[in-house]
Order: sequence, then C-alpha cells, then structure tokens
Amino acid sequence: MKRLSIALIVAGLVGLAAVAQGGEPKSMAKGTLTLKGTTYNLASALAYEQTVFKKKETVVILSEKPLDTARLKQSLQKNGNDDDFFPVVPHVKLAFDGAGELLQLSIHARGDNIIRSGDRNVQTKITIQEGVAKGTAGTKKADGFEFDVTFEVAVILLPGSKPAPPVEPKTKTIPKTKTEQPQPAIDKDLRIEGTLANNSPPVRGKPAQVHKMSMSPDKTYIIDLESTDFDAYLRILDSRGKELVNDDDSGGNLNARLRFTPPREDSYQVVATRFGGGQGKYLLKIRVERPVGDKEPGGPVLVLTDKEHRIDGRLANNSPQVMGKPAQVHTVKMTANKTYIVDLESNDFDAYLRILDAGGKQLAEDDDSGDGLNARIRFTAPRDGNYQIVATRFRSGQGNYLLKIRTEDR
Repeated sequence: MKRLSIALIVAGLVGLAAVAQGGEPKSMAKGTLTLKGTTYNLASALAYEQTVFKKKETVVILSEKPLDTARLKQSLQKNGNDDDFFPVVPHVKLAFDGAGELLQLSIHARGDNIIRSGDRNVQTKITIQEGVAKGTAGTKKADGFEFDVTFEVAVILLPGSKPAPPVEPKTKTIPKTKTEQPQPAIDKDLRIEGTLANNSPPVRGKPAQVHKMSMSPDKTYIIDLESTDFDAYLRILDSRGKELVNDDDSGGNLNARLRFTPPREDSYQVVATRFGGGQGKYLLKIRVERPVGDKEPGGPVLVLTDKEHRIDGRLANNSPQVMGKPAQVHTVKMTANKTYIVDLESNDFDAYLRILDAGGKQLAEDDDSGDGLNARIRFTAPRDGNYQIVATRFRSGQGNYLLKIRTEDR
C-alpha cells in the first residue's frame, strides 16, 4: 500500500475535560485519506468519550478542518453521545471499545459515506493513558478508499466521568465475520433467521447485523425485516458503505419493508437493525418481485396488444411500497412510439398511477384525470421494452381496483 502522510499540529484543545494531570497534553495527527482519486489532508484531530447502549466508547476523528467542539460538548451533555454532532467536512472517524479494539470505521468526504464494521482490511493500534489517545490506523490495501493516520490527542471526557483505565498497545486486525463473503445471486425466496443484540457491531450508531447479497439491476427485490422483540429498521448500503434506501414501518406494525431496484450489478449490504431500543430474534425475507403473468421467476411479462387488457387487483396497507405508498406493480411490454391509455379505477380508494421504466425511473404519473377519483395516463413509449405500471393511492384507503390498458385509437 502506498503510504500517505501529512504533518500537522493541532491547537485549540486546551481546557478540555481530558487535560492530563501536570500540564497541557499534546494534540497532533498525521495522515491522509484517498477516496475516488482525491486525497484529503487530515489536518485536525478530536477525541471524546461517549456512551452507546450503556457501553462507553472512545471516538477519534481526524478531519480536513477543525470541528465544532462546542456543539459536540452540547451533544455529550444532552445525550451522553454524539447523536447531535454531524461533521460535514471530510474526515475519518474511529470508534474504539474499552479494550482498544475498533468497533466501527466511518468515512465522509464530499457526499460519500462509508461505514465498515468487521473489515479485515482495516488495522489499528491505540493506547489511552492519562486522558490522551495515541495510535495508528490504516488500510492494508486500497479497497475503494485508503487511509493511513497517526494521532496523539486529548480525550474529551463525558460529564462526571473519570479517566478510563490505561489501554495497552494492541495491534488488531478485525476477524472475518459471517457476512464477509456475499451470498450468491438471489434466484429464489430467502429466509434468514438472526439475532440482534445490544452489543452487535453498530451501523450508523445502532446495533446491526449485516447480510451481503449479490443483486442485479434488472430485478426488483422485496425485502422484509420482521421481529416481535424490537422495532425493525432496514438499510441497504452499496459495497462501499453508501446508504441507498432505508425504512422503518412499511411492513406493517413495527416491521420494515423495502422495494429495491439496484442501480448496478454489485454486492449490497442489507442491514438489519432497530429504530429505538430492544434486542432479540428477527426474520429477514428477500424475494425477487414477480411481474404480472409470472408463474415462476423469469417468466413472461404481460405483452400489450391492440386489444384492451383488464386486470383486477387489490391494494392493501401492507402492500410493497413504491415512493412511500403501498402499491401493486404490473410489468408490461410496450412498443416504441405507440401510445397507450392506462386507467386505474377504484371505489375503495383515491387511485393514483405511475409509470416507471425497467430501471425504476418515473416517466409519468397521474391522480384524477379519469372519472371521479380515478387516474388516467396517456403514455407514448419512448422505446421497445418492459415498463412498470404502478397502481397505488393518493392518500389512504385500501381495497379492490381495476387496471385497464389499451392502445389509443388512430
């Protein structure tokens, strides 16, 4: 790995609650971060204690510019952690447990966010003595990003906290986790039983279990996280840790559900976590959404002809969500430059129509262009291919509907 370094001396941490006995401690860092071909100078250092789920952590942040310690102290005073502290400048954030082992790595730079727990490519060494954290951290090889830092920085203590016992030097490569290797492509319904514990490795500050899955952009996946022990919360991250979507209660009750069309062929991280407190067992279900007319995955879609097609369907509050609303998706094959009249009619709810391309990009939508509260779209297909007709509602309600599709009379 190319070694990256930059020297700096950081002032301004005088008066912190972690000032070592007998004088002012050193506060310095050396390091750079390289992400997407851009190298950032890590020109400031900050360290503090926080409590996450009743366990104390030591956090070290190495950033491009000095951070707002006043806002951090307010968050520590109010919450006991950094929930209200959101650095936006490029930085590397390292969270260590009381034994000096790395719990989580977070990287932020120009809108990109990377979160890693249990990454074997990250190696750290830290000592904490007399209120000062001193150590090194870096990647063994480039993996979409690379960094190499050394630091010696005073630790801001929690209000009323006493300095933690000394942490001896320890070099630790995080061991391989069960989710290190992505599972094969999803060709059939998956059911994964798991357990979330208060001491599970955190993602975005919450205990989580990460399931890596290979997904394709030509498929749409329905992902459910169900639990009777805690308020289920789902996240999907790409292979670099950037969050793409999340959900809390779309699965009904306190369960989570996501309808996800991947932007590219990749290994994605399905994060099973919680909204508030609680721990216990969960069931993660992942399936490929089947188009109308499919008997098995990969079957034919509805090919539109010159005759009128009429489809009876039912919308429920727990139907898979599209753009935040329960929906039923009908995949149809259309012909380029042909114009179609699409009607969605219901006596049970205020009908709302959307038309998406095969990749999930919205091309058209309508609320009340039909009779009463019914929806109608006049749509000319820009190219040959599959399109997703989304039957949904404007506000609330559930029940039966009729979807009608015909070609425009010439």
